[in-house]
Amino acid sequence: MVESFERDRTTARFSQYARLLLTCGDVKMLVALIGEEMFHEMGVGAEIWHGLEGLVAEDASDPEQHYWALDGLVFSDMKLGYMDRVAPRLEAMERLIDSGALGEEEVLSFLMKRMLHLSHLGDENGVQRAISDLDNRLPEKPVHRRVFLYNAAAALYGLGAYKNAMKVVEQVIDETFAALGIRPDQVLRAKQAELWALINKPGLDQGDIKRLADALEFKAIVAGKLHVPVPLARIHAMKFYAIAGAIDSLIRVGQDLADDFVARQDFVTARDVLEQHVMPVVVGNQLLNRHLDVRAQYAVVLAYCGLYSEAEREMERLQVYAAGLAPQARMVLVRQRQLVAEIKANPIPQRQQGGRNPAIQKSTPISFGVKISRNDPCSCGSGKKFKRCGCGLAR
Repeated sequence: MVESFERDRTTARFSQYARLLLTCGDVKMLVALIGEEMFHEMGVGAEIWHGLEGLVAEDASDPEQHYWALDGLVFSDMKLGYMDRVAPRLEAMERLIDSGALGEEEVLSFLMKRMLHLSHLGDENGVQRAISDLDNRLPEKPVHRRVFLYNAAAALYGLGAYKNAMKVVEQVIDETFAALGIRPDQVLRAKQAELWALINKPGLDQGDIKRLADALEFKAIVAGKLHVPVPLARIHAMKFYAIAGAIDSLIRVGQDLADDFVARQDFVTARDVLEQHVMPVVVGNQLLNRHLDVRAQYAVVLAYCGLYSEAEREMERLQVYAAGLAPQARMVLVRQRQLVAEIKANPIPQRQQGGRNPAIQKSTPISFGVKISRNDPCSCGSGKKFKRCGCGLAR
């Protein structure tokens, strides 16, 4: 099956491959796949999580398998915002490491996860100790260092140390560009095929392509906190996500880029981003779960462009999906319609230059294809966390 992936570059049997890895007990390889977007898009997550939980529950299971099953579950919990589950899993991972049955790779993976958890807890001293421990234990391999630095930047960001996070992620970006053998100035005007030709050389680590895209997107997120412009970060991230086949990330970054232009009152460019770079990807890949998010955002952008009839027609098209949406998503759809009406009643002029306008409202995801953490505030306005709110929308 692996040979068929390499030969035909088709993902049709990817979910079967994930199930085979679990059945064969190749948990380490399976955990590596859990970090790939395709894994989550194929809808095999629930079955895999159940299998990993089963391995964790088996006291007699192989220590390495047991460890990597816990590692995969921690990754999933962090990604989905189930942070209350992380601490006991980390404790179990630490016990396995202390038993002496595992190697350095498992130790490094544990230290990385613990660093991110300490950041979530706001433990600045703990994060600094974890960064120092990891820095001293890293093998002499540049790719390991780039992965470590990216996670260190994420931990610093979680603590609110945005300037330090920016310095570290910029180092990651510089080192990854060098590893790919290209310069940032070669990216801007290069089409996808041209960019691929520049980096497709012997010895290419294809993982660096997505790692660079992730770092560029993260730079844009940190820059937003620092209120500094980094106009090319998301544009370049989209190009590398496209090459890496990370479709979900490409769409998400494209939507964020459109929001950036909306905030600067450059509504025409925001519309172009959605029409030329986001909507064709959604349609071409038949991603219904992202269709509602993107079309609703497009309707709001059309309203900002003064195309009120077109915006209202877009919202009418989305209304047919309302009956099948969860209550929270239906409420967001209603809010989007209200936002279009508010923009129509109080137009904001197009502006090509200038800073961000905090008065401009953004579109909100309807289908929640971009995960909303259970620890985020509930959108009902209660001020409670989504998982704790008793409004009837949290589940």
